[in-house]
Amino acid sequence: MEKIMLISADNHAGPPVRHMRDYLEQAYHDELDAYLERKDAQRAQLRELMQNSHSKEFVEQFEATREVAWHSSARQTLLEEDGVVAEVIFPDGTQDNEVPFTGQFGEASNRYYSPELQCAGQHAYNRWAADFCAEAKGRRAGLALVSFHDMDAAVRETEWAARTGLKGILIPGIAYDSTRGYGAQHDVLWAACVANDLTVNIHGGAGVPPYDFGEITPALLSIYSTEATWWSHRPLWYLMWSGVFERFPTLRVAFTEQFADWIPRALTYMDWLWSTGPTSKAMRKLLPHAPSFYWNRQCRVGASVFSSAECAMRRDIGTQTVMFGTDFPHPEGSWGITAQLLQATFPAHDVTEQEARDMLGNNAARFYGFDVEALAPVVERVGLTLTELFTPRASYDPRVTLWASRPPI
Repeated sequence: MEKIMLISADNHAGPPVRHMRDYLEQAYHDELDAYLERKDAQRAQLRELMQNSHSKEFVEQFEATREVAWHSSARQTLLEEDGVVAEVIFPDGTQDNEVPFTGQFGEASNRYYSPELQCAGQHAYNRWAADFCAEAKGRRAGLALVSFHDMDAAVRETEWAARTGLKGILIPGIAYDSTRGYGAQHDVLWAACVANDLTVNIHGGAGVPPYDFGEITPALLSIYSTEATWWSHRPLWYLMWSGVFERFPTLRVAFTEQFADWIPRALTYMDWLWSTGPTSKAMRKLLPHAPSFYWNRQCRVGASVFSSAECAMRRDIGTQTVMFGTDFPHPEGSWGITAQLLQATFPAHDVTEQEARDMLGNNAARFYGFDVEALAPVVERVGLTLTELFTPRASYDPRVTLWASRPPI
């Protein structure tokens, strides 16, 4: 087949928070009103900061994407224009559409709302996500937010998610003040994911500690941008050294929108700790295989806006573990210029056709259970051609230059 199956492993969706009333249990409607009142002032501050910190073009595109975060048909049109045939959907939060009472990507701590309210907000989003994915059955893999506050409740939510057709769960990051790994109390959740064939997901931004800097400033946003991905990496070594991958050899875990170039360095160091480091003797009793073995067997990276540097180290990362993402509908993503980004990176690094097919679609299809045969007619209709993919351009959109040139972190 000449066309490429492009599945975005990192997209976002969510309705305006006010619309969550239709999915939130009535007992929490008064709390939702209070939440909205508190958030309105913060949203105004963020908009002002964006207008002062970004180009006019960026702000215009940001505003233009507002409705497609929840408008099903408009969303599908833009995705197909970009060559995307299917998508993995995470919660949003950029368009006044965050999950009420809780973090956008299952953050580990929330200072303002009780565990009960957080779980209620998450379930409301999960109900909406199930309905939204059903509108494009077979082309949307939705993820359910779960909380670690009550593991029995987390298992019930996971089982409910599987029954409604969602394809995975989104777990919190490691709390910034936590010194504990994943213990026996978490095993019931991993077992539920395995039993229901659901993928575990950690998104960039999860686990970031609360910042007490007062008002939102460019300095604060730059600090967040520097640190956010590191906090989201932490579940890898917590899962690894806690023996979760050994106890649950078919558990699937994805690390999404937190770059991919950190993985070879992290695995090399963990392999050293396991083989010859100061903890090696004890760890080899717990883990019969090196950490890189478990990574290759059970983990994948949702590599949004794949940089030239990451493309160059793709075989060190493992081409069988990379899942490309466009970050739709976020303006910092590659949607709308996806073909250009791939043209700027793949030919320059001699990416093979098989590597391209795996990283752009096959890996995500296997990890999230997309029906490739059912998607074939869509691929034939809207997919990028091999010629398009491997033919460099004379010039590129400025966003391509920005992301392709990102140095390794």
